Amino acid sequence: MKIVKFKYCDEFHCIGPDCTDHCCKEWKILLGKREYLDYKKAECSNELKSVINTAFERVKNHEKKGIVYDEKSNYAQINFNKEDECPFHGADGLCMIQKELGEKALTVTCSTFPRLYGLVGGEILIFGCDITCPHVVELMIDHPEGLEVCEDEYDGSNEGVNRSLYGIPEGSKKWQGYSQYWTIKSAQIDILQNRNFTIPERLLMLGFFSKKADEYIEAGQVEKVETLYNMMLDYDTCKKIADSLRAPQSDVSAATKSANTFLKMYQSVTSSKNKDYITRLFEQTAQSIGVRNELLSDEDKIKTTCNFVT
Repeated sequence: MKIVKFKYCDEFHCIGPDCTDHCCKEWKILLGKREYLDYKKAECSNELKSVINTAFERVKNHEKKGIVYDEKSNYAQINFNKEDECPFHGADGLCMIQKELGEKALTVTCSTFPRLYGLVGGEILIFGCDITCPHVVELMIDHPEGLEVCEDEYDGSNEGVNRSLYGIPEGSKKWQGYSQYWTIKSAQIDILQNRNFTIPERLLMLGFFSKKADEYIEAGQVEKVETLYNMMLDYDTCKKIADSLRAPQSDVSAATKSANTFLKMYQSVTSSKNKDYITRLFEQTAQSIGVRNELLSDEDKIKTTCNFVT
């Protein structure tokens, strides 16, 4: 089976205790019956055995919690502790299961994340990484080939894929826009890679393209998607699109509203456990979009002053 992936994906590996915002917290980790029983009978230290004995809860069709019983993938879930962290996340920042039993003993979720797989047309795998992982973001920014895509043969190594468990929704041939699936994906990547434009401009163009493509597909005019893609390759056309979508620079109220929204986002994370790391990210973002750093510490200023780059 063919697999289409971003080149940076093969270089990703978990950096464990060096991670600035570990993923073993604040989410739901489900496992199948086979994994559950393997843990219960695992030969391990008394310390790990005691955690295993209290770490899991059987799933019983909790529709209200968004969980539906399924022996293959939703047979049990891990109970997080009062700090909302996985009980297997050790003080050294490493997973107790992986340290003692090896990577193959991890749940499908833990061994796969932040890697994301999807199946297109029942024939081709697509592979990317979730940007909620800080190291993925660092890798994407630093990788010399950016979002370069390559094609390879699937090596059969991922248990989730082998069990048809996908993090990306499957691309079905029944979708009315399926004939243009790869055209759409290529266009989106090309737009994001176009360094002739600023990041805000690229995002505006990406939104424009995606919205128009959806309109054509819903109207039964799928063939127009390729024409739209070719149009997005023209610099002058893209510049006009970006300029037409950008809020007028003279519109102080719109700019102030954006600055206020940014300030609220910044203030909401200052109490985070990873305050220093998140603060640094916000300051870098502020600099990249032209919000002066001093505005972040003065709520009154930001209500009356903003300085976005054009």
